[in-house]
Amino acid sequence: MNSLKPRLDGMCRKSFQNRMSPKQGPVEAHGLAWQIKQGIRVNSVSPGYVRTEMTAAFSHLTEKWKADIMNHRLAEPDDIRGACVFLASDASSYMTGQDICVDGGVTKW
Repeated sequence: MNSLKPRLDGMCRKSFQNRMSPKQGPVEAHGLAWQIKQGIRVNSVSPGYVRTEMTAAFSHLTEKWKADIMNHRLAEPDDIRGACVFLASDASSYMTGQDICVDGGVTKW
């Protein structure tokens, strides 16, 4: 799992990425090298706002989050599962060094 934060930060993307999202840097920088050397695909999933026990504590922010999402709903954990299953399957055998945003379109607004 990764974070959408670097994509949402715009100009500060690279500095935040280097400090706060250590997984995304290796995905982009080492994905191809690792694949070539060991036959390992290196990809990640960046979920958007997901309804979980943890996010339930932020119920006062739910309406703002929904306003940021194109379909105006928080993701359910099952919405993220499909991308994870895809990356773990042979259907993604030609992918490496990629980050899949499952964010309801937040990063496209």
